[in-house]
Amino acid sequence: MPAIFRRESQMTEVAVAASKRWWGARREPDFTAAEIVGPDAIADLAAARFDHDRLQRRLAAGIRPVTDALALRVLLASRRRAMSAADLACACRVSPSGIRRAISIAIEQGALTKVGGTQYKAHNDWGPATARMVAIELKLQDWTTALSQAYAYSLWANASWAILAGMPSPAAVSAANADGVGLAVLSPSGEITPLARPAPRRRPSHPLAAIWAGEQVISRAESAGFSLASANDSARALRAMPQDAVGVSLP
Repeated sequence: MPAIFRRESQMTEVAVAASKRWWGARREPDFTAAEIVGPDAIADLAAARFDHDRLQRRLAAGIRPVTDALALRVLLASRRRAMSAADLACACRVSPSGIRRAISIAIEQGALTKVGGTQYKAHNDWGPATARMVAIELKLQDWTTALSQAYAYSLWANASWAILAGMPSPAAVSAANADGVGLAVLSPSGEITPLARPAPRRRPSHPLAAIWAGEQVISRAESAGFSLASANDSARALRAMPQDAVGVSLP
């Protein structure tokens, strides 16, 4: 391990291993994924604790993760009542061709069902399956960009952090507190020094983005071999996962 971080990519595994310092909850996350897409920025890391009951119902019904944002809008619009493609296009404010594509994706994943030949309704067992999510931005020194990114994540995560490789100016702490995001310094040895704590958000202000990010984490977990059907036992099995995998489970 070098004495200092020379690239932000070197910070990733060290930050995951130090999750107890930034996760902020008694029950540890089930899975941490890299590069999760949000509306305005891509989070370097997003850790999630799954809603195991909801996830079990989805799995039993054959429902796979839906990572397309428009398909998720279709599912949310049709949860309470069946809707035609034209009604869904109007509700989602997209073109007929766009809504057909989204409908096709949702049906292919088992999350949307066709009713009466012309209408569509979200499967009764479909629903958001993440109980908590924390997003991380990793930067060597640029604290202004790090805080801006972390604030963008705070719109869909329950908490967000900017984690730096070096000590920032005092102005960074004031800015983090003003934005309600966490700020910390990470050493190559895995020590984290918190400078500001994030303001906890029980319900993110951008629910659709929160669901979208959660579906991405679930999909990455599935792709990495994480057994969604037995989440409590799978974290131990993933400790030997290759370093270049898209996500990592936490010990």
